[in-house]
Amino acid sequence: MPRPSAPRPRCARVLAGLGVALAVACAPREEPRRPDVFLFVVDTLRADRLGCYGYPRPTSPNLDRLAAEGALFLDANAQCSWTKPSMVSLFQGRYVTQYRDVFDEDAPTLAEVLQAAGYRTLGVVGNVLLAERTGFGRGFDHYDARRNPARDRRPGEPGRPVDVLVRDLWPEIGALAAAGDERPPLFVYVHAMDPHHPYLEHPELDGELPLDGAPPLAEWQRARFAELGPEPAEDDPDWRAAWREMQLLRGLYDREVRFTDAGIGRMLERLRAAGLLEHALVAVVADHGEVLFDQATLKPESDLARLAPDEFFHREHGSFLYQSLIGTPFLLRGAGVPRGVRVAEPVENVDLFPTLLELLDLPAPPGLHGRSLVGALHGRAPAREAVHAFVMQNVSVREVASGLKLTLPTPVGETLGARPTLFDLGADPGETRDLAAERPGDVERLRARIEAWRAAHPTVSSLKRPLDEREFEDLREMGYVGEDEED
Repeated sequence: MPRPSAPRPRCARVLAGLGVALAVACAPREEPRRPDVFLFVVDTLRADRLGCYGYPRPTSPNLDRLAAEGALFLDANAQCSWTKPSMVSLFQGRYVTQYRDVFDEDAPTLAEVLQAAGYRTLGVVGNVLLAERTGFGRGFDHYDARRNPARDRRPGEPGRPVDVLVRDLWPEIGALAAAGDERPPLFVYVHAMDPHHPYLEHPELDGELPLDGAPPLAEWQRARFAELGPEPAEDDPDWRAAWREMQLLRGLYDREVRFTDAGIGRMLERLRAAGLLEHALVAVVADHGEVLFDQATLKPESDLARLAPDEFFHREHGSFLYQSLIGTPFLLRGAGVPRGVRVAEPVENVDLFPTLLELLDLPAPPGLHGRSLVGALHGRAPAREAVHAFVMQNVSVREVASGLKLTLPTPVGETLGARPTLFDLGADPGETRDLAAERPGDVERLRARIEAWRAAHPTVSSLKRPLDEREFEDLREMGYVGEDEED
């Protein structure tokens, strides 16, 4: 049974710094209750696989409707392509400039700030890596990151699907809704895991989303692969199966997105029926995306001749910073959000924390790196010169004015053979033509920008933090590590 969590004493001095305004917010009051907040984080969700971002397949009718009723940020960016650092960054409104997979002890989380403001905070999480014992339950009165029972679990899928998450959390929500006007405002965080590999087939979607209907692998992919040398004969069954499997996995991903969308839609309907959406703020974001074979792997050249197509092209996340990995959705709907707004200016996941607080009329704690987007909702978007991201192997900057994006390997990346890459996203949004060798001046200019950003936002690394036995087992079962910690 999930255990209630209280704000950690180590953050007391930070929360105290919010001053009298939060004390007033927490005191008994006669004014209307603050809006409820429902935050949906969808694990491994690419923005460009949603209809509201231009995808032609019917993967997201509920999220599309939500976007039409509120605000859609057309150029939203996650801070990492790996869940734990990305969620550390999102929930503390701070960049990660070194690898960090646990919260900063000296900074509050979004849940802690809302809890201190009188919110009842509830969290249910499908990604078992975001465990309460490693601090991700900070600020939640109720936090549930249980594994799926072994009898219901497939290999590589320790987490619960979205419909089970909603079922497990609903008694907590329903009990509070039944209290009527006597209840506190709610902060509800639902972290759906379904678009994460391995994918379920969802045969009920055969008609609407046939597996072979996903956008086909591009001609450049076959041409790039052909550069390695002649392929086996066309009638080689293993070779043909590898190409076909890549295409089917892209179709399965679309189905998982649609399954998640349906689960979110059902929860929104239950909230509406319970009268909880009338005065509420809904946010939808993602921790990162998925490559889905849109990029070639960066393995050493000597290894490439031995790779089959499904090994040569990268499917997953966690190592690189391509736009397919950090280009994520960002939707707001409800209290204080104008209807039908489309914001073209780049935004980042670190902006969610201060944006929610301003919409709720709550003061922001000191030290946030993100900026409130409330002005952007009303056509007063602050200029953002660059967009930044970091993962253990790479760090990147996208210069907004020029559209140039530089990715540099970290020391960890260098040991794995990574190299600097420079892409012109205006001319080459798919990041297929590396310009680093042709434009050394731009590489050095953007390198200096990355170094300045990292110096301005220092992060204490947790890379050497020892894993407990349960963490290691979770990582191993999800396919992130081998049989020992070195792997």
